[in-house]
Amino acid sequence: MRAFLIQCLLLASAGCGGDVSPDTGPDASRCVRCDAGADGGAPDARAPADAPRLEDAVAVDGGAPAETVIDMRFSADDDPGLLNPERGIYYWSPSASDPHTLVAEWLYLGDACDDELRWAGRGAPTTSQVLDDYAEALVAHRAAGRKVVFRPRYDTPSSEGAPNGCGLFEADGATRMRGHVDAVAAMLAEHADVVAFIEAGYLGRWGEWNHADHAASTSPVLVDPAARRAFLAYVVEAYASAGLRRFVEVRRPLFAKELVDADASAAVGLYNDCFMTTSSDYGTYSNFESGNPSNFANAADAKAWAVAWTAGAPFGGETCPTGDGTERWRSCDAMVGPSSEPGSLHMSYLHGGYAVDARSTWETSGCYEEIRRRLGYRFEVDAVEYPPEAAPGQPLTVSVSLRNTGWARMHNPRRAALVLRSASAAYVVGDALDGYESIAATPGGDAVESWAPGETTTFTASFAAPPAGTYSLRLMLPDPDRPEVIAYAVKLASRRDGVPVFDATTGENDLGVTLTVPP
Repeated sequence: MRAFLIQCLLLASAGCGGDVSPDTGPDASRCVRCDAGADGGAPDARAPADAPRLEDAVAVDGGAPAETVIDMRFSADDDPGLLNPERGIYYWSPSASDPHTLVAEWLYLGDACDDELRWAGRGAPTTSQVLDDYAEALVAHRAAGRKVVFRPRYDTPSSEGAPNGCGLFEADGATRMRGHVDAVAAMLAEHADVVAFIEAGYLGRWGEWNHADHAASTSPVLVDPAARRAFLAYVVEAYASAGLRRFVEVRRPLFAKELVDADASAAVGLYNDCFMTTSSDYGTYSNFESGNPSNFANAADAKAWAVAWTAGAPFGGETCPTGDGTERWRSCDAMVGPSSEPGSLHMSYLHGGYAVDARSTWETSGCYEEIRRRLGYRFEVDAVEYPPEAAPGQPLTVSVSLRNTGWARMHNPRRAALVLRSASAAYVVGDALDGYESIAATPGGDAVESWAPGETTTFTASFAAPPAGTYSLRLMLPDPDRPEVIAYAVKLASRRDGVPVFDATTGENDLGVTLTVPP
């Protein structure tokens, strides 16, 4: 923050065709831009050649670091249709006429309730057919640039919400279910790039951890607090041990809190499939049984806990109807206003197909596009500080200031990287990446999952200048499991001269500035 305040003062003393001063409001790490143009950006916020320079940059290997300038000629890309992975509106199936990056892909295990599951790889003769079929679906989603919201459930597509052949909403024993979890974990880990969010599933009607309208005997693990907590802990650990770095989401805050009370770092998130309906959202914020030491005092306390917890854990879901038109989701003010409920809960994904009239209600009331913009993360560039010129091998630092204007952070691990691209070469600054030459670097602020909503982050890369050439400076946020899949790369919600910064041919975000390294 201090560095950007100094940058503002330097620009002000140099003059750039308008007033420049530190913003001392909520975004105190931003600079007030010069002479905003028609698209909201400044026509020229770059300091002239004789402007004062920051002298406190740290050399990489000794020697004087290259001098830098600051460019703030960016404007927000307000396109609600900006498609990014692991966020946004989702549906039960893909649609060519309504593109989206998320689909619900449930794993139906009802026919395996009394059988073993095996995973030996896709297409392997000993792999269980239900897992092989699911893996094929994941491969198809990858090819189409989509990711999935995953939930395993012990019913069948033809009898959704009904007890399975074992007369249960579970498998026929906790030991068998744990074996199923292990096989599922192995299958998902081999296709981790396609898995955006994991809803816990396995227990209860629809895999939603309830036995509504059915006897408790249909859900023996679910109704036993100790067994329920142990099973969720097993699921979380099994996925992590398989190398699947994902949170496991549950429907009720109570179920998450049971695990968090035992392990404050538990990788559990939340979802709500009757979002913004009744005061308890049809039991979402209710306790499950009396006498549980993890119980909340009331629904309001459970919701307050969820608000705090989802600042660092994923949250999503769908709305549902009450039948009397009193649902809170019908109000655009409740959805996107100053006290936005999705905003307070840091919502990342929301079903666009249910309740069936939810989307049309938002479209008619004029807030659907804002909902699409705000779901999950949305990264906008404020400024880039860089050296226009450096000698080969000279120490230099590039800094990019970004704001997250979405409701949530990006929850799955991902690293940002600086790219230097010329007509004949492409360098990635930092860890090696296929298709790029690598330059050793000291990064900062590169953990994308730490870029919190409503906050500004400064990404930095300190390194030695490459060989002679003219290089376009770019910021890339590739998928860690499939960096070559351009559809899985994060697009920055910014424009330069009215043009989106994302380069769809490379998966990089072109910052619009160049570094010249003379011979």
